[in-house]
Amino acid sequence: VHEEQDLTVEGKVKSVLIENTAAKEVLEKQVLAPWDAFCVELL
Repeated sequence: VHEEQDLTVEGKVKSVLIENTAAKEVLEKQVLAPWDAFCVELL
């Protein structure tokens, strides 16, 4: 199933550890596409 998902992150993002997509943009849009992948560190 290739659907976008809503994404909400509780708290503040301290840093982006790994990303294959623009994590900042995804976090601002709060929409995750099927191929988006990233790992963030939270405060």
